[in-house]
Amino acid sequence: ALDYMNLALKKNPRVAIFHKNLALAYEGMNRLTEAISHWKTVTALAPESSPLAIEASNRLIHLSKKN
Repeated sequence: ALDYMNLALKKNPRVAIFHKNLALAYEGMNRLTEAISHWKTVTALAPESSPLAIEASNRLIHLSKKN
């Protein structure tokens, strides 16, 4: 699944939802550094105050406590 997500991201690197999907996948695999990187990208790409940006900010807070 990661291969397909990365392929989609390579074709469309500015799509926040692709970064979200990868962040969640990396979290599930306990690859927190990679997850954090993608969540940060989501916050940069998603419109401010959008549900996606809020979710990304919340996940970053949660992961910073784990990391």
